[in-house]
Amino acid sequence: MLLMASRHAKQVQQESGTGGITVIGNRTLLLQLLQQDEAGGTLMEYALLLFLIALLCIGAVAAFGSSLVQFWTDRTGQLFP
Repeated sequence: MLLMASRHAKQVQQESGTGGITVIGNRTLLLQLLQQDEAGGTLMEYALLLFLIALLCIGAVAAFGSSLVQFWTDRTGQLFP
C-alpha cells in the first residue's frame, strides 16, 4: 500500500511540475489509502478476540488457581498415600 502511495506521489509530482509534495499532502493521501483498504480489519478483530480470551484465561487462573492447586494436591494424596 505504501508503494501505491509512493507511485501516486511521483505521478502527482510529475503532473504538477513542482518537483515535490507537501507533508500534509502525503498524510492525506496515506489516510485515504488506508481508509480504502479493509483487509486488515479481520486481522484486528481476531487479534482483539485472542487478547480478550487470553485475558479471561489469566483472570480465571488468578481467581481459581489456589483452589485448583489444593484440589489436585488432595487427589494426588489420595492416589499416592
